[in-house]
Amino acid sequence: MMYQLKKLKNFYQRGKRGWAEEDVWSFDTYLAKIIRDSIRHLAKNNIGCPSEFYDADKVNNECQRWEELLEEIASGFDAYLDDCAFDLRKRLEKGKIVTELDKAVELNRREKVDRAFDLLKEHFPGLWD
Repeated sequence: MMYQLKKLKNFYQRGKRGWAEEDVWSFDTYLAKIIRDSIRHLAKNNIGCPSEFYDADKVNNECQRWEELLEEIASGFDAYLDDCAFDLRKRLEKGKIVTELDKAVELNRREKVDRAFDLLKEHFPGLWD
């Protein structure tokens, strides 16, 4: 019963103000999921795209470059969420040596995350449909 009341409270808060108190407990991951999922929805369901990405030569797929850029942003947020999980695993495995492969994977993730944030900042005004 308490769980259902909590879910109802969260539903009401999100409907009224766009976020629930529970969401801010781990606000970075909450926002990363919202951004990733919304960006992917936009890529799959767009009606148009910013003019610099429109390619009239690609009939029935004029916004392909825009969709690819949006997927790159979404993938960067996937990497952010993976990175959070990786950091947690490292803390749980405290005392174990992190392998060179782990370091390389983490560096790759961080580069994807940085790129996603840069692209999001640069193309923020184009996130419309």
